[in-house]
Amino acid sequence: MNKWVTGFTLPQYINEPCFGGGETTMRLIIPINVYGDRVRIRISNASESRTGIMEEMTIARCDNSGKILKESMEIVTFLAETYAIKISPQSCIVSEEIPFEVHPGDFLAVSVYCREDPVSVGGIGSYVMMPVQKGNYCREDFVDENDYHLIEEQYHQPMMWQFPYFHAMDVMTENEVAVISCLGDSVTAQAKWYRPLQEYLYAAYPGQICLTNYGICGNKFLSDAEGNMPMFGKAVLKRVEWDCFSDYGVTHILLAIGVNDIGQGRWEEGRFLPTEEEFEKGCLDLKERAHQRGIVISAFSIYPAELSEEQEGIRQKFNQVIKSGVFDASIDLDGILMDIEKGGYPEEYSMDGIHLTEYGGACMIRDLNKEEVKRIIYMRYKKNI
Repeated sequence: MNKWVTGFTLPQYINEPCFGGGETTMRLIIPINVYGDRVRIRISNASESRTGIMEEMTIARCDNSGKILKESMEIVTFLAETYAIKISPQSCIVSEEIPFEVHPGDFLAVSVYCREDPVSVGGIGSYVMMPVQKGNYCREDFVDENDYHLIEEQYHQPMMWQFPYFHAMDVMTENEVAVISCLGDSVTAQAKWYRPLQEYLYAAYPGQICLTNYGICGNKFLSDAEGNMPMFGKAVLKRVEWDCFSDYGVTHILLAIGVNDIGQGRWEEGRFLPTEEEFEKGCLDLKERAHQRGIVISAFSIYPAELSEEQEGIRQKFNQVIKSGVFDASIDLDGILMDIEKGGYPEEYSMDGIHLTEYGGACMIRDLNKEEVKRIIYMRYKKNI
C-alpha cells in the first residue's frame, strides 16, 4: 500500500543574525534512501508574530556536491501559488505533490530564494550551500564558496548556514521504511556524528531507513529558550509534537539531548535545577507519548562535554537515569568519547570541549556497537499499531 514517509527534516526556529540576509539563495542537499514516485515539501514558520515570505522554491536532481541536473528541475507550488509564498506565524504549509521518482543513493537539491531576511530558519551541518552573490539562483548552478574549516579555525566554533522555512520532505512509497527521528541540540544539528551515522545506515540498509535531524543549537530537554535567546527553541518535550510526531511513518526516536539542561541549569537553596527526578519524569513522559504513537524510543547518554566538577556529577546522575531502562534502549557514549584522564573528550575529538569535530563524530560512529544499533533498528513497539 502506498504511503507517505518523511525522508528529510530541518527543525525551524526563530532567525538569528548569522543567516545570510535578504536577497539570498540557499540550496539544501538531500540524500535519499527510499524508493518512491512522488515527493512533497512542508514549510513552516516558527515566529510567534511575524509572517514569513519565500519568493521561490525549486527542486531538482543533483550530485552530492550540489551540482544540479537542470532538465529535472520543478518549481514547488503551495496552495497553487508559485511566488511570494506567505507563511503565517506558527503555521505549516504543504506543497502540491510533485511527480518525482527517487531511489536510494539519489540526491535532491531544494533551493529557496528570499528577497527579505527570513524570520524562521533551520540549520544542519554541511548540507546547506549559499552563493556569495546576492540574487535568485534557484535555477542555476553555483559553488559554495564558504570555507567552514577556515571559520572554525578562526573562531573555534563549528559553524553551519541556515535554511529558511523548509521543515520536511515526504516521499510516497510502497515499501516498509524505518523513520528514525534524531532529537538533539547543536551537537546533533552540526551533523558531525549525524552525517556519518546516516551514511553508514544508508549503505548498510538501502531503501529501509530514513534518518531525520531535529537538532537545534542551544536546545534543552525540559526548558524553553530564555526570552533573549529565542533561536534556541522550545523544550524537546514541547517541540516533539511538531518536530517528530507530525512526521509520516516515524518508527523510532533517537534522543541526544541534555547537556544544555546541565550547562544552563542553576543552583537554588543547595540543589541543582532541573533535579534528577524532574529529568526522569521528563524521560517517562516522552516515552509514554512515543509509545502511544507506536514509536520506539532510544537515547544516547549525555556527551562527556567540558563541565565543572559539580555539573559533571549532575551529568553522571542524568546518565544513570538514561541507562536505567527508562527508554526502550540506550547507548552509552562515555566508553566511546570519554578521555578518562582528561575528564572529557580527547583533544582531537572536540574544538571547544562541547562540540564534536568531524574526526570526533566519525570516530563516535565507527566505535558504536553495530549489533546494538541493528537491534534497535529492528525493534518495533507493537501496542497501538
